[in-house]
Amino acid sequence: MTKRNFKVRILSLALTCCLVFGITASTVSAASPITTSVVSANGITYTISSETEQNGDKIITVTTNNNDKFVLDVSKDTIVKTDYKYIGKGLLGNKKYTQSDKKVENIDNKLGTSSDAVTAQAISFGSAQHIKLTNNGDYWYCYGSEGAKAYLKIGCVNKYQIRTDNLSSGKKDDCKGYTEAILNSNASWTKGVAYDLGVGVAAGIVALIALNFVLPESILITVLVAAFGGLGVVFSYFIDSYKWSLTAAGCYVQIRAYGTQY
Repeated sequence: MTKRNFKVRILSLALTCCLVFGITASTVSAASPITTSVVSANGITYTISSETEQNGDKIITVTTNNNDKFVLDVSKDTIVKTDYKYIGKGLLGNKKYTQSDKKVENIDNKLGTSSDAVTAQAISFGSAQHIKLTNNGDYWYCYGSEGAKAYLKIGCVNKYQIRTDNLSSGKKDDCKGYTEAILNSNASWTKGVAYDLGVGVAAGIVALIALNFVLPESILITVLVAAFGGLGVVFSYFIDSYKWSLTAAGCYVQIRAYGTQY
């Protein structure tokens, strides 16, 4: 090979490398740039980064100051949370992790975007209509009466009829706690969706909250903003709604013992 041919070949290889690198760089840059925020709560510092992949999925990585982390893959239909335990550094100084847990939360796109019965006090006893928990339609209640007898019907997986006029004051308060928890949850939900969030977005918010409810609220709100954009106050309404839904679920388990299954 002549010296000139050798130079030509070297230039050709260099040009090929540049083209390949350019294509690769172009492909990578098609995803959105990574945005990062740092928030502290309860003595722990959380570094929260987010990026949008080419398929539209949002990837949220949350790393604590002890280097443990979890990754959220937020798609249209599911949210996948993968936890990683930090186990030290590799030979090149890179952080090494082992997967410790993985959970999948389906997004229920059938969830309502508002509550039409937030202020309702009674619904026809024989009607199919009930006041439902908007962010979890499995829970519901309705009032009714037969002569001097007053009843509360409640439902989730099973349905129960509770006679309330002859209950002790403590048990009446327990029943009131259940119905008020549903109304309060629905009221907060309605405030949240008033910010023009689509059904899928609202349902995705609920799924993400369910997966990460153990986080301090300020951290959870930051993660929600990273995943869906918008204002923190919007997500505080959804978190409040979720809290009340947990209260409703706990009350349901308690007061169903006061009635009979039907």
